Amino acid sequence: MIEALNLKGLASGFLAKSFHDVAIGKLQQLLEYKAGYAGKQVLKVDPRYTTQDCSSCGYRDGKKPLSVRTWTCSRCKATHDRDINANYKHIGTVRAIKRRHEPRERG
Repeated sequence: MIEALNLKGLASGFLAKSFHDVAIGKLQQLLEYKAGYAGKQVLKVDPRYTTQDCSSCGYRDGKKPLSVRTWTCSRCKATHDRDINANYKHIGTVRAIKRRHEPRERG
């Protein structure tokens, strides 16, 4: 599972040099190749709102500057690490997609 990032946008923004240094596009290609070789697929998830939505209650708490690494939900008061919260949101997305594609039992 990876975020479906706008690679062209990242390559032309203020982080362009850093972006090119890490060769994120090449990494994405390698992951897709290796997954295909193993009979798996790489799921690209939408990165929008993953650091704004509370993974505990779902409340959208609003934009935060990149310098804010931890935050507390104003609704449920859960404290989140920015990156871990985004990961929980992605896992929830993957589970929802899997549920939609599971065969239903006939009863």
